[in-house]
Amino acid sequence: MQGLVTSNVYLQRSFQSHFNLGFGGKYTYFVIDEFSVSEVIRGGIHSAGAFVKFGYDKFYNDQFAMDFGLKLGYNENFYLSDKNKALGLNPARNSAFLIEPTVGLILSVDRKNSYRLNIGYTIQDYGFQPMQLGMTSNLNFDESQLTVRTQFLFVGFGYTYYFGVKTTD
Repeated sequence: MQGLVTSNVYLQRSFQSHFNLGFGGKYTYFVIDEFSVSEVIRGGIHSAGAFVKFGYDKFYNDQFAMDFGLKLGYNENFYLSDKNKALGLNPARNSAFLIEPTVGLILSVDRKNSYRLNIGYTIQDYGFQPMQLGMTSNLNFDESQLTVRTQFLFVGFGYTYYFGVKTTD
């Protein structure tokens, strides 16, 4: 699988202690890497879910801050492929809990707007199996590899709008 997009939209409340609490939604799409599999197959995995975020942010000056967070949530994963469609199967799906530690490097534009570089590591409580996409086998994966939690690293950019007054103390 090859990661194509991951997107998070959430609201967060920061407190004077610099701790914050938020909630939001998450979407991720992985596409089948056709050069890594022996079968001709097209498709991917759509994941959608909700989470709560616990974090800590620290403004070092008026322009630079860091945000450390931990997202806990629930995801639904949908396996769509041309093979499953040809067999008349509904998309295979499963649900999983997720945990996602994140770090954000924040550059403020003004008192209401900032941009950030986000780095995170998502761990979902399920084991991916190629047969869920309609493949005829689980390729050369050992059975013990198919029960390991699904994990991925992401790096991306974000935008923040501050509804209240941003505190930098």
